[in-house]
Amino acid sequence: MQTEYLIVGQGIAGTLLSGELLRRGKEVLVIDDTNAAYTSSKMAGALINPVAGRKWDCSESQEQFYHYALSYYSRLEQDIESDVLTKLPLYIFHPNGEEHTLFALQERDNVYLSETEHNFWIEYFQGKYGVGTIQPVGLINNRKLLHTWQTILRDKGLLIDAVFDINALNIVANGIDYKDIKADKVIFCEGASGVSNPFFSSLPFTENAGDVLILHIPGLPSDAVYHYKDVRLIPLGENRFWCGSNYRWNVSSLVPDKQWASATRLTLEEWLKIPFEISDHLVARRPTTAGQFPLIGMHPRYNGIGIFNGLGTRGFSSAPFWVASFADYLSGINRSVKGYDQERFNRYF
Repeated sequence: MQTEYLIVGQGIAGTLLSGELLRRGKEVLVIDDTNAAYTSSKMAGALINPVAGRKWDCSESQEQFYHYALSYYSRLEQDIESDVLTKLPLYIFHPNGEEHTLFALQERDNVYLSETEHNFWIEYFQGKYGVGTIQPVGLINNRKLLHTWQTILRDKGLLIDAVFDINALNIVANGIDYKDIKADKVIFCEGASGVSNPFFSSLPFTENAGDVLILHIPGLPSDAVYHYKDVRLIPLGENRFWCGSNYRWNVSSLVPDKQWASATRLTLEEWLKIPFEISDHLVARRPTTAGQFPLIGMHPRYNGIGIFNGLGTRGFSSAPFWVASFADYLSGINRSVKGYDQERFNRYF
């Protein structure tokens, strides 16, 4: 079997990269363990938010990612003939007067921020210090996107359902050999597994894990995202909500953090006026880096070996920009805007 690009992994990185290369007329083959249930891409909140942190600020790069991502996913919906992007408000329930004041100060200079004028939330939430709005945010139906693209790849004969065996990879004069596959390049988009990839042991991965609760909240409107303290509720449909998330730097065990779940339940009981039920508690590893700068590039010493990883907690926001920039580089196109930088990547080696 012959191909130009062998893509290892079909999380958000592998999905968008394989799609971008195919759109440019390149030959692609994807290898993925489709039986892996709890990957970071499948468990992510997948929110595209124009502001960051409790200071509600909006950096130039953050706004660039935001606008690029909304446009990119809108076009992608047409390509895959499936609705995966929803624009909706994010309601911020101020936990105290100090944060309310900080939000109000930022609101003057930030076009995405406003104080919520209507009191729709009184029936459902406690809101002693008021409620701010960030609008619009984009919500990606990540499981639908990944499954739809998996189906498209499988129907085209471009997906191999398997765990990738790094020991079967051989670098040859004109590319790489992997079992019965010959490819010009292999790009590793393997998420948290990239930490143990021997070709990239010098890269500054800072792997962590995150817990998520799946809640059943009958009656809570599903046309918005809700945030209070460190808890965020993202609608999943059928009265279900994604609730998360935390950061665990000790990832030797992926046993659910019961202490975090108990603390989150207490916060929910303090915040919600209506009954809720925890139906599931999930945990997965995240591939991140110091400074949240992605690890993207072609290995400077091993011909044909590349990586697209380390997108971090805002991966669904930043991935479209980085994947287009990287695909330009692979296609021999120089972008006029700041993006992928192979020379920067080479400094890790």
